[in-house]
Amino acid sequence: MAGIVASALWLGCATSGAGGANAAAAPAPAAEFKPTGEISFAAVGESRGASFDDTRVVGSSVNLSRRPDGSWAGLFRDRPTDVSVYSDRIAGVELKLVRQDTPDGVIITGTHMGNILRFEVLHDKLVVRTPKSSYTLPRVSENAYGTGGAVKFIGEAGSANPPWPQFALALAATF
Repeated sequence: MAGIVASALWLGCATSGAGGANAAAAPAPAAEFKPTGEISFAAVGESRGASFDDTRVVGSSVNLSRRPDGSWAGLFRDRPTDVSVYSDRIAGVELKLVRQDTPDGVIITGTHMGNILRFEVLHDKLVVRTPKSSYTLPRVSENAYGTGGAVKFIGEAGSANPPWPQFALALAATF
C-alpha cells in the first residue's frame, strides 16, 4: 500500500509545476505595459475600467495577453480565460463576444458564464446591458458618455475603429 501512495505522490509531482501540461497554455510574460487605450467608468461613488495596448488588456478584473498564435489568455473577471479571436467574434468556453458594425456605430453582444452582455457604442449614446449594469448614456462629448462624462473612451478606445479584440475585452471587463 505504501508503494502505491508513493507512486501516486511521485506522479502528482511529475505532472505539476513549470513543466506540467498546462505550462504551454499560459501566455508568455509581457514586456512593460504601456496602454494605448482605456475605458473608464466613474459614477455614484464607484469607478472601474480597463486599459489596453497591442498585446494586453489590464484592469481591476482583467489581465489578458495575446499569444503568438493570436489567441488571448489570462484572467477575465478573475477567472482563467482562453479565447480565440476572429475578425468579428471572440470565442472561448466561458466568454463569447460578437461584433456588428452598423452605420450608427458598433454593437457588441455575447455571453460570459451564461450571462448576456450587450454594448452599443453609437454616435449619440452608449447602451450597456449586463447582469450588474444597465445604462443608456447620451454622448456628451467626442469620447464621453453620461452626466459628467461617466464613461470615457481614452486614446485608441475613442478612435473611429478601436482595436479588436482589445476594445471589446476592455468594455466587457469594465461592466
